[in-house]
Amino acid sequence: MATGVSETSPAEDDAEREPLLKHPAEGALSFDEGSLLATSICLCKAAIGAGVLSIATHCADVGFFFTLVALIAGGVLTIISIRMIGEASIATGCWSFEDISDQLFHPSLSIVTGLIQSCNCLGAAAAYL
Repeated sequence: MATGVSETSPAEDDAEREPLLKHPAEGALSFDEGSLLATSICLCKAAIGAGVLSIATHCADVGFFFTLVALIAGGVLTIISIRMIGEASIATGCWSFEDISDQLFHPSLSIVTGLIQSCNCLGAAAAYL
């Protein structure tokens, strides 16, 4: 008589399943689907992008001093903007950039920031292709 209960124990069911992640010793340096190396390269390719790879050429075009000043200025502006987003997040109780935009900006400007975020996500998705 079928009761709908499995005849095998949970330990036996777990033994039959294939793990989702491979053990690091098992082909960590292979390009198999889902391997650590393939995933790392894909993420680095998307995160670093062509801009970082072209810095040397642009440095040669404009000079080392200007490149150094621009990189330092970009770093300072990044730190300031991340601190501002953090402070706005704590003050409003909103934990995503989209929610902060909805809370602090006029609805039309909130739509613009949402469009910019959508374009950013679309660009990131295209980088993974």
